[in-house]
Amino acid sequence: MQTIKAYLTLSATPFRESENEVIIPCFFGDCGDKSKGNEGYLHLNTATGQFSCEKCDVSGSLINLAKNLLVECLEIYDASCRDDGNEIIADCLFDSCYRNKNGRGRLSFNVEKGQYECAKCGAKGNLITFMKFLETL
Repeated sequence: MQTIKAYLTLSATPFRESENEVIIPCFFGDCGDKSKGNEGYLHLNTATGQFSCEKCDVSGSLINLAKNLLVECLEIYDASCRDDGNEIIADCLFDSCYRNKNGRGRLSFNVEKGQYECAKCGAKGNLITFMKFLETL
């Protein structure tokens, strides 16, 4: 739950906690437009690893939700990426790889473990650190 809360804090997403859940405004459809402040309809259940919205009925696993959000973030920065099942593979955005004349490295994101790594430039860390890095671009 700490990783989820850290990401939400970093992204300035309002949230509230309730036992094993973190509740945020839903970003599917127009549910989030109807939320005010910490009010939210999207329930992220850390005990079951599932999410669901009480308004629009969208639901699924937190891992798939994290993968989709990560791919969207990477595409904003023109990093081509693909989902290889257990991990997301994307163009490396770190300066030592990005400017390399012999081609960029590939970042491997293990969403379940919350880790990333580039074999070419050696960049590695957790997804929260990577999200902070994206803010510097």
